[in-house]
Amino acid sequence: MLSLFYRCLLGVGFYFMANICYSQSKQVLQNIDFEYRYQAALSVKNVKAHDAVRPYLYSDFKQTGWVADSVLYYAPGFPMNKFEKDKEKPNGRLGFFPLVNVGGGFESGDSSRSYSDLGIGLSALFQWKNTISARINFSGHRDNYASYLERQVMIKGRTPDGHVWHTYNNGYNYTNLNGYLSWNAGKYFNLQLGRGKNFIGSGYRSLLLSDNAGNYNYGRIMASIWRIKYVVIYAHQKDINNTDSRQAGQWKNKYSTTHYLSWNLAKWLNVGIFESVVWKAKDTLLNRGYDVNYLNPIIFFRPVEYSTGSSDNSLLGLNLSIKPVNGFQIYSQFILDEFLLDEFMKDVKETLKPGSQPEYGWWANKYGGQFGFKVYNLFGAKGLGIQSEYNFSRPFTYSHGDPLQNYGHQNSSLAHPLGANFNEVIGFVNYERKNWFFQLHLSWYNQGLSTDSVNYGEDIYRSYNTRQNEYGHVTGQGVQNDVIHAGGRLSYLIYPENNLRVYTGLRNRWQNLANQKSSTLFFEFGISTSLFNRYVDI
Repeated sequence: MLSLFYRCLLGVGFYFMANICYSQSKQVLQNIDFEYRYQAALSVKNVKAHDAVRPYLYSDFKQTGWVADSVLYYAPGFPMNKFEKDKEKPNGRLGFFPLVNVGGGFESGDSSRSYSDLGIGLSALFQWKNTISARINFSGHRDNYASYLERQVMIKGRTPDGHVWHTYNNGYNYTNLNGYLSWNAGKYFNLQLGRGKNFIGSGYRSLLLSDNAGNYNYGRIMASIWRIKYVVIYAHQKDINNTDSRQAGQWKNKYSTTHYLSWNLAKWLNVGIFESVVWKAKDTLLNRGYDVNYLNPIIFFRPVEYSTGSSDNSLLGLNLSIKPVNGFQIYSQFILDEFLLDEFMKDVKETLKPGSQPEYGWWANKYGGQFGFKVYNLFGAKGLGIQSEYNFSRPFTYSHGDPLQNYGHQNSSLAHPLGANFNEVIGFVNYERKNWFFQLHLSWYNQGLSTDSVNYGEDIYRSYNTRQNEYGHVTGQGVQNDVIHAGGRLSYLIYPENNLRVYTGLRNRWQNLANQKSSTLFFEFGISTSLFNRYVDI
C-alpha cells in the first residue's frame, strides 16, 4: 500500500500532468508493454515509418501522417479519469510525479524462497511547444532476486537491468538516474543529450544495440529526410570488470560511436546499415579521451582505424524489415565482428559434407544473426498479436583481445543479454485492450559455457587471446546449458506518463546445466513505474 506521502505526490503529479500537451520531441517510454501499440502502428506500410530506432519520439508518428491523439495515446485510466481536460493547452508545462516499485514474488521447486522489488523516486518532465522536452528520473532501490538471478548479480556485480549495486543490507541497494534533453531542431533534425539506453532493431532482442546494459551518457543526432532516417550516437561507457570498487570514479572509461542508416526502399521494404566502434579512454601511450577522429557523423570507421593505426573494436551490421501486408512484419539482423569469406566457406562445406575439411570453425569468424516475424491484429482482432524470433551468435563475438574494448558496459552486453556462443528461440502472444495488457511467453536457449581453464567464447569479458585453438569452434561449444522459460503476465496501466502499472504473472523455468536438471515456478505481483525493460528470461 502506498504511504500518505506517496499519495500526496501522486496527486500533485496528476494535477500538473493530467492535461499536458504531447511535445513532439518527447520520448516514448522504452518498455515492451507500453511500446506495444506504437510498434503496431509502425507495422503498416509507410515510406516515412522507421521502427528500428528506439526510444521513439512522438514526432516519429507525426511524420508518418497518423493522427496520434486517436491512434496511439493511452486512455488516462484510474485515477486520471477524475480530472477534466482543459480546453486550452498552454505552450509549456512542468510536471512532477513519483516513481514507485513495490513488488514481490515467490519461487518453488528445487529451491523455495521469496524475493522483492522496492523502489522510491521522483520524476520531472518539462515540455515547451512541440520543440523541447526534458525529463529526469531518480530513484533508490533495494531488491532481492530469484535464486538464478541472484547468482548473476553476485558474480557480475550488477542487477538484471544493468545497474551496479553498491551495498548489500537485506537486499541489493542501488540508485537509478536517467533522463534526457530533446530538441526538434527544425522539421528534419532531433538532437538529444541524455543518460539512458538506446535500441536498434525491430525484434525483442537486438544483436546490434540493445537496452540490456545499464544507463550510460550519450549524445544523439537524428535526421529524418525523405525516406531516410540517419542516427549517430556518441556514448560514454564504463568497465567495472577489473575493479572491486563500487565507486563510479574508480571504474575505467570507454567510449563508442554508432552510426545507423535506415532507408525505406519501398513502403514494404526497409534496409538499415549499422556500424559501431569502441575504444578505451586511456592506453599505454596516452590518454585518448573521446577520440576526435570518431566525431565525424558521416565517416566509416575502418578507414579511420587504419589511418590512426589503432586496434579499436569495430562492428558492422545489417537490419532488414519486410511488410508484405499491413500488420505483418518479417525482420532480421546480421552482426559482423570479424570475418573471412574463405574460412566461412570451409564451414559451409563441412556442414554439407562432414569430414571434408581438415580445418574449419576458425575462431575469428565472429558473427551473429536474427530472424523473426510479428503479426498485429491477428484474425482481425484488434490488439491481438504474435511474435517469434530466432537469435544466434558465434563464439567470441563482441569480445576483444583487451576486454576493456569489448562491446559491453558495466559487466553487461550492449547487444544480446547472453553475450555470445548461443542459439535462442522466443515466442509471444500479446493482447492489448484499452489499458489492459496480457502476454504469454515461451523461450528456449542453448549456450556453451567456459570452464576455469578453457575459454569457449560465451563471456565477452574474457579476452579472446585466452582461446586454446585456432580452429574447431562451433556455436554452443563448451559446458551445455539449456534453459526453457514459459509463463504469462497481466498488467493494467494506471498512469501513462510514467507507465504506472499493477501487474501479476506466473512463469516456470527449466534448466539443464551439465546434465543437472532443475525446475522452478515463479509467482509475481506488484505496482511499478516501468520506464525500461528488465530481461529475466535468461
